[in-house]
Amino acid sequence: MELETQRITSKGQVTIPVRIRKLLGLKPGDNVAFVQKDGQVYLCGGTLEALDELQKLFSGVAEQLNA
Repeated sequence: MELETQRITSKGQVTIPVRIRKLLGLKPGDNVAFVQKDGQVYLCGGTLEALDELQKLFSGVAEQLNA
């Protein structure tokens, strides 16, 4: 696991580090998803593959909330 930090601007913006953009295959104009689960926030690319990973990550969550 690697750690990188970024400063938040007065407009609430952050720069996604180059290494992370490459890892997620992000290009200018792409969408990203911010997902919160168990006190953690995940940044995911807006591709179908990323959405598939989100589905796997949250598999069973609705059932747990309704229990």
